[in-house]
This record gives sequence, structure tokens and C-alpha cells, in this order.
Amino acid sequence: MDNVYLVGVGYWGSNILKELRLLNKQVTTIDIKDGTTLGNITQKWPVILATPIDQHFSQTEYLLKRNYDVFVEKPMAEKQTECQTLRTLEGDNVLMAGHLLIHNPLENKMKELIHNGSIGKVLSVKCERTNWGKRQTNITPVANLAVHDISVVHDLFDDEIIVTDVQSTNYTNNNVPDRVKFKGMIAQIEVECEVSWYSLTRKRVISVIGTQGALVWDNDKNTLVKTNHMIDGEDLVKQITTETFPYEGASPLARELKHFFDCIAYRDQGYSVFQRPKTNVDNAISVAKVIDRIESKIVR
Repeated sequence: MDNVYLVGVGYWGSNILKELRLLNKQVTTIDIKDGTTLGNITQKWPVILATPIDQHFSQTEYLLKRNYDVFVEKPMAEKQTECQTLRTLEGDNVLMAGHLLIHNPLENKMKELIHNGSIGKVLSVKCERTNWGKRQTNITPVANLAVHDISVVHDLFDDEIIVTDVQSTNYTNNNVPDRVKFKGMIAQIEVECEVSWYSLTRKRVISVIGTQGALVWDNDKNTLVKTNHMIDGEDLVKQITTETFPYEGASPLARELKHFFDCIAYRDQGYSVFQRPKTNVDNAISVAKVIDRIESKIVR
């Protein structure tokens, strides 16, 4: 399984292409700029889709109906119903969503520390994913940015966010909001998330607060900081110690792509139990459901 098709070689597709070559894959690119289409996919090789979001569903549907293994960048589709349709077509094909942060070892470490009680009972989660000016015109910052945070929070707590409040701001008189802030609950834990294309400060931070400590994962710095604290006799929170976990090893994208190929190999080797990807279509459905809920409450 050394050959693979890559559909779309824009900014992110180019990053994928570099990683595929480092994995010693023979890559055939498909891109409208080169005059090639899905019709040029004729060999039964795995297909990676790095195309605009509004093309994800139709392209994935096309490929699954022809029994291809498909890795599709996040989100898998624009709507929950579309993801559910893809679920019915999955069959024995490997269908994987590109929720990149789930393959980051710092996310895995954060989940471990939450579940082993290192920060006590979890009280709240806060996600901030903001930057200045790099906006989209055909999708909201929820589908473009918050999709990362939603997928991570779902994985951390093995549950689904119930959205309770949504606020949105449109600074540019466009039908697409520039800033969205939503609140919700997951496993009886408060969740707050802000995503924006109009923020002077770039942030990519997920924070988890517990009764005995806190975890702060900075995606840009690629660090996870664990802070221990206690409540003294005057009910004041006091910091005791801080520990930093640096990122080590291969890039999340390399890990993600390797996982896709490992799932294919696992199936092809004839194991009695088929190993679906960690970020499979069921995860994509769960994330899409939350995105649908948020976007239905956005005032346009």
C-alpha cells in the first residue's frame, strides 16, 4: 500500500503531500488547477481529500460508492445528515475524518491526566481559537475553527456537548459571522468556546479547570501545562506547583496519516475485528450535530 491519491493541493493539501512523501508514499495528485478530477481516480488506492468543505460530502459519497478508503479533512461534511448518509455507505471501507488534534500526544496526555484524577473533579472547560483577518466567506468560524475544539472536548470526556447559548457578531456586513461564542455542558461540566477571525490576539488554547488543578494546552506553543492548587482556610485558591509537558515525536499530521494507513493494513490483514479509525464517521456525526446546533442559533 505505497500508492495514494491526494485530492487538493492547496495550503493544507501541500502540507499533507510533504508528510506523505516522508512516509515514503507514492502520491498521485488530483487538482482542478491541473485539469484533473475524481474521474481520474482509477486505481484502488486510498484517497485523501483536502478540498473545500462544501465539496467534502459529494466527493466522499462518490468514492465510497466505488469502494475506496477515504480520509477527508475536517469537517467530514457540512451537515449531520450528510455525515449520516456517509455512515450508511461506509461498509468495509476505511472512512476517517481529519480531526488533527486528536492525534496530538499532548491531547492524549491531557485526557490521561483528566481521567486519572490529577486535577480532581473537572469543573469547566474553556476553548479559545482566534486570529486576525484570515476569514472565510462560505463557512462560519464554527465549522472552520471550533470544529477542532468540539472534537477534542468530545474525546476528552467521551461524551457530546449540549449547546445552551450562542452569541455571534458580524463586523463586516457579510452573511457569515466573524466571531462566535457558545456555551454548553458535557458530562455535567461547563464548556465555553470562542472562535473569531477578528481578534488582535491569536490564540489556540484549551483549558480545563479542576478542584485540585488545571491543564492549559497551547496548540501554537505545543505545550501542556499542569498547575496544582488548593483551597486554603479562607477559601482562596493557592498555586502549589506547575509542571510542563513538551511536545515530542512526529507531527500530529504524520501520526494522523499513519493511523489511516494502519487501519487499512489492519483490515487487509484479515483480523476478525475491524479496527475503525479513532476519528471515524461516528465521531464526525457527533461533531457535526453540535455544529448544526450552534449554527442554527446564529443570527445572520
